[in-house]
Amino acid sequence: MENLNFEVECVCEHCEQTESIFVRKADYLAWRGAAAGCDPLIQDVMWYLTKPQREMMLRKTCEVCFNRFYPS
Repeated sequence: MENLNFEVECVCEHCEQTESIFVRKADYLAWRGAAAGCDPLIQDVMWYLTKPQREMMLRKTCEVCFNRFYPS
């Protein structure tokens, strides 16, 4: 994936694990509603992220904590 040059640093609210997630800046701004008051879903705008990366950005919950709270 090219142009993943915008770093979003996320910290898990439960265990304080830090993760840097690289995205396209235009995608991040679109997701945050900067584009004409839109409110798109993260999976539609940043389809290239993994589900754990999206959870970290959305809910500030890392994969380990997510799996502990919601075991499959």
